[in-house]
Amino acid sequence: MNVWKGETMDKLELIDGNLIHHGKESNRLYLMKLASKFDEKMLSNLEKIAIENGYTKFFAKVSDSKLDTFIGNGFDIEAEIPRMFESEQTGFFMAKYFDEHRQFTEKKWM
Repeated sequence: MNVWKGETMDKLELIDGNLIHHGKESNRLYLMKLASKFDEKMLSNLEKIAIENGYTKFFAKVSDSKLDTFIGNGFDIEAEIPRMFESEQTGFFMAKYFDEHRQFTEKKWM
């Protein structure tokens, strides 16, 4: 499925059981759902996709059982949501930036 936004299209893809949303419009790869047998090799392959496409951010929604894998690969915690998964496991939004300017935004809305 593709998401139309302007002249470019972000897309949803299932890669090795991982659901991702990525594209030039958002300039990032978002790992929406991890494969049941997610491992560091899969994380490395997805990061390679982000780098090859020149995205400035790799964003992921993960359960606490995978937190160490992401932290060990240079990801930072952006948010923690108690009982996000199966009403018991804490969920985390993790991010890795490939452009330091992407990490910070002007907060004109505040």
